[in-house]
Amino acid sequence: SATPLPKPTLSAPRAPKRVAAGARFTVSGMLSPHHVAGAHAVEIRAYRYRGSAWVLRRTILATNRDSGDVTRYVAKLGLGKAGRWRLRAYASADAEPAAVSSAPAYVMVR
Repeated sequence: SATPLPKPTLSAPRAPKRVAAGARFTVSGMLSPHHVAGAHAVEIRAYRYRGSAWVLRRTILATNRDSGDVTRYVAKLGLGKAGRWRLRAYASADAEPAAVSSAPAYVMVR
């Protein structure tokens, strides 16, 4: 019988806790198993807290980088509006046997 593919794992994005509105910053994390460097297997979804709900405001493609037997994903972005933001990484079903998402990271934009 065929060996099942390992379930992909995606770490929560690493991002600064506080940034200035509009300032660009780097978000990164790990994706395993290994993916081709230079491809875009991960997208970062940026949600802004409005009233009582998280609203999706931006989706940014991250670039794969080699990091041993796993892949490091890296994206540069800026968040234009002050407030609480939640960043979550997603690997799509076309990059993986099944779509997978990370735990969130939170950023305060001033």
